[in-house]
Amino acid sequence: MGNKSDKNDVLSIYEASKNQQLHCVQIRTLEQQDIATLHKFREGYKKERNQLANRLRGFGREYGANFSLGISKLLKQVPIALEDAENEMTVVARRVIFRLLEQLRHVITLMAEVSDEIETMAKQIDACQRLVQIPGIAWLGASMIYAKFGSAECFRRGRDDSASIGLVPAHSGSGGKVVINEAMYTCVRSLLTGLARWRFMLKKKQTT
Repeated sequence: MGNKSDKNDVLSIYEASKNQQLHCVQIRTLEQQDIATLHKFREGYKKERNQLANRLRGFGREYGANFSLGISKLLKQVPIALEDAENEMTVVARRVIFRLLEQLRHVITLMAEVSDEIETMAKQIDACQRLVQIPGIAWLGASMIYAKFGSAECFRRGRDDSASIGLVPAHSGSGGKVVINEAMYTCVRSLLTGLARWRFMLKKKQTT
């Protein structure tokens, strides 16, 4: 087929489409796409929030202030450090850290607004209403699952479902060692694997 190019990509897709064993995925509805877009938008704010928090911790450490890992603890500790006239922070350091703190608060507010918008949409969707009845799944998680899988009617078995989010067997090294590959759809995969792990631990506690 030659090297990767738009033309060769189209030819590859065409050849694959002629395979009768090919299992096509369900096309997203506009409603699913809207929710997926909002989740990606929120994820951008989440990454920005974590970056700002890490910068605050880094700058604080350079002046002898060790801030906790949690966001809520960080928001409480930074103002206390800024008001402490006895620590080693200079005027410049206080100004920079204050600006970063203001940026962090602003990003958290924007992230909360998007979360509220997603939750409002999810509450109007029947599938999400059913999903939140499962212990461990809230509105954000339910909307994320719905945006990815829809009605899930296109999946014939659980393995197809897993493969669609990148959880597939893969060979590692030599000797035929098989591991679970984790590619694509990090948010959905983390949600589902975390939920499965929580359910497993809960059941284990109930049986012991």
